Amino acid sequence: MLFALFLVSVLSQCETQLCTPSAAIGEMKKTMITKLKAQNFFDNMVKYIGAFAFFDIAKNPPQPESMPNYHTPVDIQAEINTINTFIKDSEEQFPLYDLFIRLFKMFALPKDLHFALNIQSNTTTHKIGDFLVINPFTFQLTKDAVYIKVPEKIGRSPVTDFFDKELVTLLKSKDDNNISLSKINGIKATEFIENYAKKYFRMKNTNAAVTLLKNSFVMSKYENFAIEINDMNFMLSFSDKTEVNYTSVFFNTKIKTDKFKETIEKYNKIILKNEITRSRINTQKHKVSGYSGFIGDFIKKTDFSSKQKNGDLFNYSIPDVIACGQRVVSNQKFYILVVYTFNSDFDKFLALTDQCKKLFDESDDPIVVILDNNSGGTVDLSAHIQDSLAPYNVFDVLVSQRISESTEIVMRSGGAAQLLDPKTKKSRIPRQKEYYKEDLGKWYDSPVTDVFVSKSGGESKFVRTQKSVYEKEFKMKYNMKNVRNPNQIIMFTDQFCFSACSFLSKDFRQKNAALLVAYSGLPYSTIQERDVGQSPTVVITDKLIRYNNNTNDENKEKELDEFDEYGFEMQISFSPTYPRNVSFPKIPDEYNIHYPHEYFENEAFEESEESITKFLEEAQRVFEKYRTRCDEGMYIFDDKCIGNKDSVGGHICQNGQYNYNKCVLVGCKNGLELNQTTGFCGNHTSEYFVNSAFGIFVLILSLSLLFLF
Repeated sequence: MLFALFLVSVLSQCETQLCTPSAAIGEMKKTMITKLKAQNFFDNMVKYIGAFAFFDIAKNPPQPESMPNYHTPVDIQAEINTINTFIKDSEEQFPLYDLFIRLFKMFALPKDLHFALNIQSNTTTHKIGDFLVINPFTFQLTKDAVYIKVPEKIGRSPVTDFFDKELVTLLKSKDDNNISLSKINGIKATEFIENYAKKYFRMKNTNAAVTLLKNSFVMSKYENFAIEINDMNFMLSFSDKTEVNYTSVFFNTKIKTDKFKETIEKYNKIILKNEITRSRINTQKHKVSGYSGFIGDFIKKTDFSSKQKNGDLFNYSIPDVIACGQRVVSNQKFYILVVYTFNSDFDKFLALTDQCKKLFDESDDPIVVILDNNSGGTVDLSAHIQDSLAPYNVFDVLVSQRISESTEIVMRSGGAAQLLDPKTKKSRIPRQKEYYKEDLGKWYDSPVTDVFVSKSGGESKFVRTQKSVYEKEFKMKYNMKNVRNPNQIIMFTDQFCFSACSFLSKDFRQKNAALLVAYSGLPYSTIQERDVGQSPTVVITDKLIRYNNNTNDENKEKELDEFDEYGFEMQISFSPTYPRNVSFPKIPDEYNIHYPHEYFENEAFEESEESITKFLEEAQRVFEKYRTRCDEGMYIFDDKCIGNKDSVGGHICQNGQYNYNKCVLVGCKNGLELNQTTGFCGNHTSEYFVNSAFGIFVLILSLSLLFLF
């Protein structure tokens, strides 16, 4: 059965709210740019790209042992050369869109959402950033089949406002009757979805890309994924032998009509929130690691079902940010912490977290953490959750930066003041308003060169600063008294868990401080094909380079350039983080995989009693499984292991069981870190534990958590 595109003008231009892909792109192509401006714009962009941390590593990325082709090599310099040739061979003026598409593809190649070319929402000189891509459903995957899920609304508008009623009715019947989707465009449905996600959704891990696809398929900003016209025509073949054809719709956000008034208002609120995120990056007040282009919260989970919130689901909450509560499942009490984003008012987030910690202190029952569709935000908020739930394993995150002219500008403009020497904990430069013109110091002027050699003989060199740690911008006001054992914290993370979210999930996995359970993605993937988070890297924008270039005159009027004229803004992956595992001291966590302990076949978390129960039932299964058994590297605390006032003793896992005959150092109290040189807490130089259960002295067996610099 063939459906046309419906309520849409099929002209070569789009002057209405809804239009075809070709008409929308025709509108985008109307704006022209001169060769001179294009070259100037790109020359500046290339200079700013010098601060991109993975510029060199991407050419020959380190690969996981089990998957030697996991990361696709990308030669950014070759892409730069290609675009330079395109500009030089162009007419004296040509469509800005043609340049944008080539730039977009360059930014997309490293599969790093932090590395992006954004368009500011108030741009009026062109229409590339004006359009949303709309589809009438998203996908639901099981081990055996693929189904479609049709929302009741898109934004605040019925689906029939975007697509022909007959089409929507037919698709809804497939959804309601659980008729599976066999093929898309003649290709097996699971294979099509996997390939489509890899092509457009810019994540290093396939399961993460599939999760982002499912979260974004109903509605996404065109500028974020720039899907090709031919890939917006769909032929759906269902298991009942019927076929449905349709084409994605483009929605113009700059046209205001009564019909879509509420949808536009909702969209503008989300865009404002994203603009606030970018403004935080530009001020450097807080360290930000997140995807500011995400509009997934435009389509709520409840838009796909009749399940609604049943009364007060949580004890404390900031809507769409963070919430906590408690439940009893099969006579087992669980505390719940749901974190949707770290993009929040700083003080309100900290205050809510303290309320949750006081709730968790009412007993020593397990804590369930759910990280659903979390696109990151402020790094310190993520660190606050880490240090709150795992106070015996507090560590500052190691970072470095690529040596370049643009990096140096950021450092001298205040970036280095946020960085601390890992040993002395002193700032790399003084905090000051003026541009710093003194020597930066050996940490910058005596860089380290990391060499990555592939099995095929390829080589890349990463010339970077010496490692630093970021200064934490918060002080812990409330410390938990009932600190949980790692097997009493069950952390659920969907496969998207991006940026600041992955700071939390990867940190807990590296420290073995919780049981990590992945969900969403491809149900048939193995544990080794899953990762608990994506891109734990701090991000900057080009404005930290452009607006701080060797000037200490705050009153000097900023010179407008092509970035300002056309509303473009770059996001740049700036400060990669490093793992605690000394086996891989030079590989940034951007390229490391952290496998979950378990996989939970579930699409998403919903704010409903039914969904909470489903997650807690799985949490109970995992909790019971790991109550006595364990994996290598896991540990538990034991207050019978008595050491000095700063030490936390316990037992480590050996051969699948905890060795209760030996007390070892498993953590540090009072906010102290494990000393990277001595292997003891803080300034202690030796450690003996008394195991009061056996009355014997046991020499410390320090965990392998030493840092290498």
